[in-house]
Amino acid sequence: MTEGYFATPAWLAEKIVTESDIPDLEAGAEVLEPSAGDGALVRAILAANPDVRVTAIEPNLDRAAQLGDDPRLTIVTRRWRPSLKPRRASISRRR
Repeated sequence: MTEGYFATPAWLAEKIVTESDIPDLEAGAEVLEPSAGDGALVRAILAANPDVRVTAIEPNLDRAAQLGDDPRLTIVTRRWRPSLKPRRASISRRR
């Protein structure tokens, strides 16, 4: 099985991020990059809004190593798989 990896060019990552709501997110907001690759989008996100935190998922260890060691960045090196069954939040109501 081959890996389907296509790097996002830095110029495109910057354009995507600047035209999104990411620059306007509040301090402490968390952004998920589920397919970080070499980190072009991660770098663009952190540059556009220095007050956000990013969780980057990249199972390829060589590419994960390219993501850097920014304290606002959490790197996950296992594959991300959304749950097949959505979890329901439990809300307790006081009477």
